[in-house]
Amino acid sequence: AWTVPPVFQALLAWSGMDHAEAYRVFNMGMGMVAVIPAAHLAVARTAVPDAMPMGALITRRGDAAQVELA
Repeated sequence: AWTVPPVFQALLAWSGMDHAEAYRVFNMGMGMVAVIPAAHLAVARTAVPDAMPMGALITRRGDAAQVELA
C-alpha cells in the first residue's frame, strides 16, 4: 500500500471521520491511477519508479458482487 500523506492523517485525526469514509471521499493521497495490462507493470515502474499495483480486473461470474473491497 501507499503511504498516506501527513495532511490526510491529520485531517482524519481532527475530523474523527471513519477510515472507510475518508478513503471514499479523499482517496487518502492515492494520486493518479492508471489501468494497464499486468504484463506492462515493469515498463510502468521504469517510467514511474514508485508505481505499484493496487488491484486487478477480473471476469465476474454469474451473480457475484460487482465490486469487492479488501
